[in-house]
Amino acid sequence: MILEIKSIDNFIAFKATSIKNGNFVLDQLENPFSIEKILTWQEFIQLYKTKAIELMSYRPTESSRGVETSRGGIETYIADDDIDYNKALEKMHKQ
Repeated sequence: MILEIKSIDNFIAFKATSIKNGNFVLDQLENPFSIEKILTWQEFIQLYKTKAIELMSYRPTESSRGVETSRGGIETYIADDDIDYNKALEKMHKQ
């Protein structure tokens, strides 16, 4: 529990003068997503890898701007020694 806050240069400061113990009633949380089939972690990894490989080979047409995507999780989700993914990477770099 934080009872006092003060800036380093003493420009602003807040100090608790009293504490109240309030009773809060929380609403029941419901899942907003309707999921027919839940994926296992392995199924997710396989789908993720498949889509990552598809994106590597995607070539935009003259009328499209292409695909903009973040590749932030690919290195985390796909193992460094994954044969399919590494073959796709090699193929992409040769083009």
